Amino acid sequence: MRLKILILLLSLLFFNACSRTVSVSLNNTENSNLNNRNDDVPITLIIYQLKDIKKFENANEVDLIAREDGVLGKDKIDSLKIQLAPQDENVFIIKIEDEEVPYIGVLALFANNTRKITKVWAQTKDANGIWTKSLKFEITHEGIKRVEEFSKKTKKKIEKEQNGR
Repeated sequence: MRLKILILLLSLLFFNACSRTVSVSLNNTENSNLNNRNDDVPITLIIYQLKDIKKFENANEVDLIAREDGVLGKDKIDSLKIQLAPQDENVFIIKIEDEEVPYIGVLALFANNTRKITKVWAQTKDANGIWTKSLKFEITHEGIKRVEEFSKKTKKKIEKEQNGR
């Protein structure tokens, strides 16, 4: 009887660890979106749930803003437009199933768009985490990027390597 209970608990633990739900969150750092007067202003973001990434990669920002349905076609599952205040951290945006939504694309609409990275994407199957899988994106003065989260063990290993050099 104990063996059956142990097997049941281990199988539940295994299936929970292989979570297919992915949380998408964003960080907006200080001075990431300065306007012409150097005021740190909120940034507008469009989060795309996509079946395929090719059209998103090839599209320019103006076309995505003006006619996203025409540009992305059947590859677009859904999109969400939000504004993020300066210095907002770990803002939960959306929770999705990785099998239903293979890709997440994010378009950042900066007030001053000179030489900034405005588009980024990630595969949902590459989300990090054991109990809760997550994709994190960060907006900085250089643009938008995906943040790779490391486990505590990996962080300690990296710190040890950096201190040893």
